[in-house]
Amino acid sequence: MDIQNTQSAFNHQLFLFSLGSHHGSKVIWVKFDYDKNLIQHLRSYSKVLWSASQ
Repeated sequence: MDIQNTQSAFNHQLFLFSLGSHHGSKVIWVKFDYDKNLIQHLRSYSKVLWSASQ
């Protein structure tokens, strides 16, 4: 997915967000197709923690 031409603001339309829980903690799940550009975009606007079990 090409995000080079997007605005300088976070583009939430590239991701699907849902509320949930993980090991008893409240979390916000972020779903998206694996793409290094999307990962970089997400990391540049948030503190992302990855789960190896999900």
